[in-house]
Amino acid sequence: MYNKVTIIGNLGRDPEAKQSGSGTDFSTFSVGTQNRSEDKTEWFNVVAFGKVGVACSEYLKKGDKVFVEGPLRSNEWEDGEGLKRTSYSVTGNTVKFLSPKKESFDRPDDNGQREDPSSLTQSKLDKDIPF
Repeated sequence: MYNKVTIIGNLGRDPEAKQSGSGTDFSTFSVGTQNRSEDKTEWFNVVAFGKVGVACSEYLKKGDKVFVEGPLRSNEWEDGEGLKRTSYSVTGNTVKFLSPKKESFDRPDDNGQREDPSSLTQSKLDKDIPF
């Protein structure tokens, strides 16, 4: 079986930077998509982990257009009345920034290089880890 979702849409809110109990950085945000033939917006919750998540919380803002790709995950819980609830989110393994570049993208890093974060993927970022 294969579980992969691809979304192109606009952020409904600024990403929230968070950290898990084990110290993993991640960010959460919502992406709205609209079918051209319908006048209805579908909303997706997105979670991006590691350096992808950090880059999202640093560079993305409400209204920015993004491409998100990754598996769909379900989360079950009980609400305050004891009813079982389920929510779904997309794990953004790949997040591409589709809005025009902002000035902050053009700042050089510590080595004087200018890195465009518009096509960050977790596998690309993991190559930076020396172990």
